[in-house]
Amino acid sequence: MVDEWQDSTLTEYRFIRALLNGNQNLMVVGSPAQAIYAWRGGDYQALNEQFRQDFEELTEITLPECRRSGPQIVRVGAAVVPEEQEVWMHSRQADSKVVVASLNNDRLEADAVAQEIKSLVGEHGLRWQDCAILVRTWSQSIAIERGLVNHGVPYVLYGDNAPLYDRKEVREMRAYLRIIQMLASGNDQDTRLHGAIDQIINTPARGIGPASQRLIRGDHAEISWYQLMGAMVNKNLRQQVRQATQELFDLLNRLSKKADVLTPQEMIQAVIRETGWEQWLNEELGGNKKLRNLKALADEALQFTELPVFLRAVEEKARSAVSGDGVAISTIHSAKGLEWPAVFVVGLNEGILPHIKAIESQPDPAEERRLAHVAFTRAKHLLFLSWFRERTTESGRIVQMKPSRFLAMLPKEDLHDYDPGNLADGILDGNIPNFDTSPAEAFASFIGQ
Repeated sequence: MVDEWQDSTLTEYRFIRALLNGNQNLMVVGSPAQAIYAWRGGDYQALNEQFRQDFEELTEITLPECRRSGPQIVRVGAAVVPEEQEVWMHSRQADSKVVVASLNNDRLEADAVAQEIKSLVGEHGLRWQDCAILVRTWSQSIAIERGLVNHGVPYVLYGDNAPLYDRKEVREMRAYLRIIQMLASGNDQDTRLHGAIDQIINTPARGIGPASQRLIRGDHAEISWYQLMGAMVNKNLRQQVRQATQELFDLLNRLSKKADVLTPQEMIQAVIRETGWEQWLNEELGGNKKLRNLKALADEALQFTELPVFLRAVEEKARSAVSGDGVAISTIHSAKGLEWPAVFVVGLNEGILPHIKAIESQPDPAEERRLAHVAFTRAKHLLFLSWFRERTTESGRIVQMKPSRFLAMLPKEDLHDYDPGNLADGILDGNIPNFDTSPAEAFASFIGQ
């Protein structure tokens, strides 16, 4: 049996045929409305034509009922892919609710999502892990993460992404700031650096490799400030390494003298500028993403005026942000096949969903419509759709944003305007639905036992 058939490639199909070795005993399961991987070779139409040629006596079974989403969510999901007949299903669930929100910017969007999730958990009996936030691309997650952290909402990132405060470049910037603050306070014997010098001694790359670091560290668990000073005259190190440690020593001292003058945001910008970090990242594969993360930390620092206060706040947020039982943040692609009682699809703007590349390449971005269908139908009981009116670019320019064309396709009778604080009214009132049905119980229900 092959699942997610609609996303298979012709090459994968030929491999399956080879495994069959002439046998006709094959079952495939798929939905054309969820074909979202053309960019990696999926071509459902060609695959389906070839499959029907090779298996002329096939039996086709259509499942007419939806056992996940409530009827309003089913209809909203179907509206963006009206050409696909299998999406027009009868829902076996109780009523659901679809809410559309328009916010002034992505920061306020993140705040609204965080506040509503806190309300769902605190007042309506849901758990953090009953909620998910779906994004079109990972670049959207920075604003969302900051909003969740600021409101004390734990979260989990699906995929190979670390939380904002735990990403390598952000941890390295935090290490720079801890050292600068230590020097500014006059306490160069502070033992609470927690490996900060080890983290930044070769970031950006300055020729102090692992072997040189071991020589500098000696038998100690981490490199101290005094060991860094000693490295400048350590004859066991190459001249290039001694020079590099001298330059780092001078840089940190120079920046520490500005700690009482610069705001935390200005200090972050100074570190990026004076270390040559930005130029280094611009030349590195994936460097633009890392630079965005550093700038996101600088944006976070805007509300602070003192470096030690900012550092304490960030350390606290880093400790409390991530939980194995937290709210899921996922791209729509990664969320395929998953489901949650409450789903927040953010950034429903032209250029985001549908993506700008899809808009520029085709008049009807059909795969983006299917992606929206997948996103909407991850929700069981509550679906929150949001877009924002303006966004600040990396250069600081404010850009006006338009709502996604997909919002205009949705049946108005199934939509509710956003009423802050009353998101769950009428849908999660009274008895809380049981969200812990086991696979065995779900299957027994499916076959009517």
